[in-house]
Amino acid sequence: MADEMMQTAKDDSAIRINETGQLIDEISQKADNILSQFQTRLQSEFTELISKIDKDKDNPDTRNKTTKNKDSAVIDKKIGSDNFRGQTKLVVLQPYNEVQTKELTELLKQIPGIKIDGTSTTEDNFSISLEIVEAIPLKRILSNMSLVESSEFNGAIIKLKLKRYKIGGLPYY
Repeated sequence: MADEMMQTAKDDSAIRINETGQLIDEISQKADNILSQFQTRLQSEFTELISKIDKDKDNPDTRNKTTKNKDSAVIDKKIGSDNFRGQTKLVVLQPYNEVQTKELTELLKQIPGIKIDGTSTTEDNFSISLEIVEAIPLKRILSNMSLVESSEFNGAIIKLKLKRYKIGGLPYY
C-alpha cells in the first residue's frame, strides 16, 4: 500500500510539474505577444512622426517664423502652431514607472532634430532636458505618442502625464 501511495504522489507531482510548465509557456507567449504588439505600434508611430516632421519642414508657412519666449524655447509665431526650437524641458508627472520613462526617452532620441541633454528624477517627477536644433512640431509629436495621455505647455517647460499600461487586463504604472 505504501508503494501505491508513493507512486500516486509521484504521478501527481509529475502532472503538477507538467501543468506548471504549460502555464509558464502560456505566460511567456502572452508576454512575447504584448512586446511584439508594442514594438509594431512604436515603429508605426515613429514612421508617422517622421513623415509629419518632413512635411512641416517643406511647408513654407511653418519655416523661419520664430520668436524667443521668456524661457529660452523658440516657438513659431503662427497662431496655434506647435513648432519648437531651442532648450526645452519635459517634466513627467506622477504616476509613471521606469519602463515608461525609458520608452519616452528612447522615442525622443529617435526624432531627428532632438538632442537629449540629460534626465533627472525626483520624488515627484522625471525630467528630460532637450535641445531642439531645428524647429519641429513638438506639441503634435507628443500628442501622437500612444504613451502620452496629456501635455501642458508653459513656455519651455512641458508637463506630461503618461497613460496607464494594461498588462493582462490590469492597470499598471
